[in-house]
Amino acid sequence: MSRPRIYDYEKEADDLLEWAKKPNSICLYGFCAQKPYLAQDLTDFSSRSDKFALAIKKAKQLIAYNRLNQVNENKLKESVYHRSARLYDTLLKDQEDEDKDADIERKLKAASKLAETGFSPIYYNALDKTDDLVKNIDHSK
Repeated sequence: MSRPRIYDYEKEADDLLEWAKKPNSICLYGFCAQKPYLAQDLTDFSSRSDKFALAIKKAKQLIAYNRLNQVNENKLKESVYHRSARLYDTLLKDQEDEDKDADIERKLKAASKLAETGFSPIYYNALDKTDDLVKNIDHSK
């Protein structure tokens, strides 16, 4: 079995940033395609080198910017952009995570209030669905 290759993480960090500054750099796979390692190795590089860890964060910002510009210029389809936007746009990811946390908190509070009244959330959901069915019944007959 061969020994794992050791890379110059400082040089790789510089190469990554240089590549990410190009307007057509929109996916880390594009960078790794020209290298002897896999995209999955980038996480390992980040844990081994502070410079590389900072470079990958900066590269993701540049990629997010490039991707948004390409959508605005109709060079990248919005569906492709949205599919992996969270991977590159940390501001978007953070906001979506906050929104999800707030929604979970809201639902937990609602379930707690229901429990205080003696209704089971499962029973309540069944009532809610039944109510929707009743609303949709044609009462004119």
